[in-house]
Amino acid sequence: MRRGWRGVGALLLVAAVSCPVFAQDAGDVERTPTAAPVPDAQAEPGPTCIARSGSLTVTATLQTLAAALEINLLVSNAGPVAVRVDPSKAGLTTAEGVQTPWTAAQVKRAHRDLGAYIVAGALFPPLLAITGISQLNFNRYVDGRALRAGDVAPGGTLRGSIFFAMPPETQSRAALDLTGLISELGSARPIRLYCPLPRGPSAYAASGAFVPLTVSLGASAARGAAEVSVDLVEFAADYTAVELRMTNKGDAPAEIFGAMVNATLRDETGTIYAGFPARGDFRDRVPAKQTVPARLVFAPLPLPPKTTAAILTIPGIRFGPEDAIDLTVVLRF
Repeated sequence: MRRGWRGVGALLLVAAVSCPVFAQDAGDVERTPTAAPVPDAQAEPGPTCIARSGSLTVTATLQTLAAALEINLLVSNAGPVAVRVDPSKAGLTTAEGVQTPWTAAQVKRAHRDLGAYIVAGALFPPLLAITGISQLNFNRYVDGRALRAGDVAPGGTLRGSIFFAMPPETQSRAALDLTGLISELGSARPIRLYCPLPRGPSAYAASGAFVPLTVSLGASAARGAAEVSVDLVEFAADYTAVELRMTNKGDAPAEIFGAMVNATLRDETGTIYAGFPARGDFRDRVPAKQTVPARLVFAPLPLPPKTTAAILTIPGIRFGPEDAIDLTVVLRF
């Protein structure tokens, strides 16, 4: 019997030690978010991905909790007016679909529903108290870390976390979209971050070699019935991608497959970067009076500020055998 109680005591000790340690109150976490301990991790990892749009720069750090994906954001505003950020308008996109953010209540419920209470009660009833304390601490952690809608003042920052259900294990990266950004000057361009998903203990080290950067743009060019608008440029370790929308204002379909295959990207020094059409995503044509999206992939350009501008050329947009249009767009980073 004594040996049995020793075993129970050891189990209690292990359970107590394994409970994550949190800040003493949610207010402390909110005032000093960088110091908030992270559940199920020894130390908070470095930045996972970065995005820029106008005066805003967003740095994201992704990590897995027991039952959710946490994306901790640092939003910096270098502009002259405040910008309002609303996390409820965010979305996480993978190849398997789009997710909306979880509320704090949903995150807490997912953690509670893991079944720890049932298992603990079956093993030894006093463990219910320990798991109850762990749940309480987790609830305080979520309340302290959660990003709330607010204004980012000129020269100021806003920090907090957005939580999502864990994407499927088959997915290695996701796109985080921050929409609904509003300033005193009106609506701001949405921000998209392409982020590698944390998959195993080596994921942070792998992503730390090169932090992906996306730059939202409002560049456009038009000629005749063709118009192109570039929404963002993604700088990755092994490629640079340009995401755009092609509009056909004419009454006849526009053939764009050859134009997309032969598109070129040239930096301000005159260096031309090879295109990778097989890695892009575009259609064969644009129907009359319609707009279609496209993604063009090229060899990697140096990160800004080393690269300050580039010229995208889309040649031979055809509206007929003898009617071809070339479009050139200047991209400034």
